[in-house]
Amino acid sequence: MSKSLGEANLNQKKKYDTLDNTYEMFSVGTRVRVICLCQDHCFFSGNQTGTVISNENRYLSIIVQFDEPIIFKDNTQVTQYNFDPDDLIFIDKNSKYSRISRLTT
Repeated sequence: MSKSLGEANLNQKKKYDTLDNTYEMFSVGTRVRVICLCQDHCFFSGNQTGTVISNENRYLSIIVQFDEPIIFKDNTQVTQYNFDPDDLIFIDKNSKYSRISRLTT
């Protein structure tokens, strides 16, 4: 039996222990990896990396600028996207939120 996309996203969040992440953890300039597979009808591999360029501390307000654009079959490019805290993990192993960082390798 296959899993729904929602179940797959929840499994990712449990695997990377992000369910307790907060907006305050993601200041502008923070290096992150997107772990969700889908957000707001846009699909991700779970491996996109980028930098937080905006965070308004509200639903889907963490804007990540990707290191490499996502290119769709019609050549549409997505260079940044909006996320919630539990969609992201830290790349920087020296982050004070190391409980998450330790899982990026």
